[in-house]
Amino acid sequence: MLADSTRIEGADYASGLAGDRIVGYGKEIPDAETDAEYVGMALIRRGFVERFAARLERMIEAQETGSGGRTSSTPSSRGRPGPPRDVAGTFWAEVDYVEDYERILAWLAGHPGNG
Repeated sequence: MLADSTRIEGADYASGLAGDRIVGYGKEIPDAETDAEYVGMALIRRGFVERFAARLERMIEAQETGSGGRTSSTPSSRGRPGPPRDVAGTFWAEVDYVEDYERILAWLAGHPGNG
């Protein structure tokens, strides 16, 4: 997992960490319990995929919508060793809107050799 410890206040997708363990994550985590913002990369081991797919099917059948599959009820490796890697000081961006993409292009234009 990659996390950015410089983005705590108002983190879009907060992570609570204890050493090399993930102890909580989600959009509902208060700033006081946030250690970093989840950057969006994780290792998913083969044995986890079947359990995850089964839970996702149950969520779909129950019409649990609007969470993007990122709820605390979604199966996870929460509490298992990561260790999360802090990317503080490294440029990163999620792309949800065209403005996000434009911000990335602007950053690349100012940093020749990165694109």
